[in-house]
Amino acid sequence: MGSKVVLAEVTDNFLSEITGRYALEYAKLTKASLMLCLVHEKSIDFEKAEKILERLFLEAEGLKLEVGCFIKPGERYRELKGIITKESVDLAFLVLNELKSLLKLPCSLALFKFIHLGKISPRRILGLLREGQDKVEEGLDFLVALSKIFEAKLYLCCVGKEDAFERVMKRLRQSDVQYEIKFFERLSHRALTFEILSKKVDLLVIERYKEGFISLVKKDPVKRLIEHPPCNIILFRPHLNP
Repeated sequence: MGSKVVLAEVTDNFLSEITGRYALEYAKLTKASLMLCLVHEKSIDFEKAEKILERLFLEAEGLKLEVGCFIKPGERYRELKGIITKESVDLAFLVLNELKSLLKLPCSLALFKFIHLGKISPRRILGLLREGQDKVEEGLDFLVALSKIFEAKLYLCCVGKEDAFERVMKRLRQSDVQYEIKFFERLSHRALTFEILSKKVDLLVIERYKEGFISLVKKDPVKRLIEHPPCNIILFRPHLNP
């Protein structure tokens, strides 16, 4: 479960500070080093972003993490890609925006969308996994890490044949987290929404589909949830080496 290098992007948006704290806790749990990155674009309030960066840096030092800091002028995607490549970043924590460009970054991604700031420390996490997904174990390990960080209960919805998730079940039994698992032959927006609301889920984690990060088919229930989520959400994209 341990990423060796974790990156958190800092901007003048206070949501990046929340995302950064997720990255701090994840790096602490997985014994990873942490890279804090501020790309100074013209549109950013640099003084505000710098204060957020300083707070996160001091917190990381307080947690005795190995932490580095980058402040770069320039274009966001180009600078992020350069740092990720140079520092061999395994996982980047980013606020969800500019999806198309973010998907091109050469590392695993945790993209955050917050709609309920009162639930940023989740007690109930629901993860969605599909049969045939690439690197499904990496997605599960990310979910388990989040559950451990927040001491949260993990609800796992697996879409596909039950025997296709044999390795998932084995890893879950070895994870020492409190969990429930449910299998679906097909996914529907109604069924998934019911699971989220009935379990009083605070955080939804959706992993990348095999055929693409998010299907663009209009009837896709996951796409509808991302556009209008009933809770905070993370889109997790494992990096696929070419």
